[in-house]
Amino acid sequence: MSMMLNGRWSLWAIITLVVLNIVLLGTVWYFHLNRSGPPPRQAPGFKPDGFFARELGLSDDQIKALETLRDEHMRHGDSLRTLIFGLNNRILDELFATSPDSILISTLTDSIGMLHAQLGLSLIEHVRELQGFCTPEQQEKLKRLIIDIFQKARMPGPRDARPGDKHPMPPFDGGPGNEHRPPPPR
Repeated sequence: MSMMLNGRWSLWAIITLVVLNIVLLGTVWYFHLNRSGPPPRQAPGFKPDGFFARELGLSDDQIKALETLRDEHMRHGDSLRTLIFGLNNRILDELFATSPDSILISTLTDSIGMLHAQLGLSLIEHVRELQGFCTPEQQEKLKRLIIDIFQKARMPGPRDARPGDKHPMPPFDGGPGNEHRPPPPR
């Protein structure tokens, strides 16, 4: 009798979770389709274009081009982040399933990795397009700004290596603590 109750309880729990999932996905989908533009990412009145316009000395035409470029970049990034969010939810659903499928989880994480790579490439393309409508002097200023931004945002690496260091890791000596690290490239 208890097996029958457990089976019935499990069936109701699964049905409830499926219905909740459908409702939540429908809500996310509804709000995603009905928004009028990218969500605000900063305080009202703050415009990242203002920073670049001021630092690079952009003309009015360049500022308009930057705004268009930024809006396109944000829309593309938002769509990729939405896909990543959905895949993360699928991983969580599978992770807490009765018998999780590790192959599916691995496939989903690979997909998330590819989407993150696309985000990175999109950022690189965005900077290249911005560079395309800058004068040579503005390009040099942009280069310094971007390097500064990336250096401030980077995560500390081995021994807090600086970008451009040829060998940020200590030499491979095969000693204790190094047995799992491959030798440096020659």
